[in-house]
Amino acid sequence: MIYSTKSPLNRELLKIQLSIEEKLGEFGTVIAGGSSHKIFRDEPRVISTYGGQLGDWAKKSSTNFTTVTCQKVEIHWVENLKTAERVEHKFKIFN
Repeated sequence: MIYSTKSPLNRELLKIQLSIEEKLGEFGTVIAGGSSHKIFRDEPRVISTYGGQLGDWAKKSSTNFTTVTCQKVEIHWVENLKTAERVEHKFKIFN
């Protein structure tokens, strides 16, 4: 959705939307599974839902960004390391 930039609220919503799109375009950092030393405990469930084999999936994270309300946010997702398919995007908010 694209917001009109005429109102201050819409300008802020557009900034948030663009920040999210930028973060979704990142390569991401593996935080479980893959090249990390942490076990990706949800991998069996992800495989049964999306297919693939053990070792194909990893949990990844974007770099963080600060919202207009001064909250730090990261986007986490599950990625197939062979096909680059990304599923189950979630927002992680830090205080």
